[in-house]
Amino acid sequence: MEMPLEITIAEIGMIMVILGFIILFLALIYLSGRGADYGGVVLIGPIPIVFGSWKFLRRYWWILSILGVILLILFLLPLLFSFQDLIAERVM
Repeated sequence: MEMPLEITIAEIGMIMVILGFIILFLALIYLSGRGADYGGVVLIGPIPIVFGSWKFLRRYWWILSILGVILLILFLLPLLFSFQDLIAERVM
């Protein structure tokens, strides 16, 4: 008997995140000895954590991460209000 392999979208997402961290880690190890500049942003909820080897690069990532958080909030606000309207309709 062969069991079907069922993978959900959430599992695919978790696998992609783990692979992304592995690729990032390997790239940092590979490029660390070559004097390459590196940087990035990790968003934990709405809080950006910026890291990098060059001050200008860190400043650039801070600006982009703050812009990303603002865009995320602007995207989620209408969704929040639509849920509030939906809940208010069900209560009445």
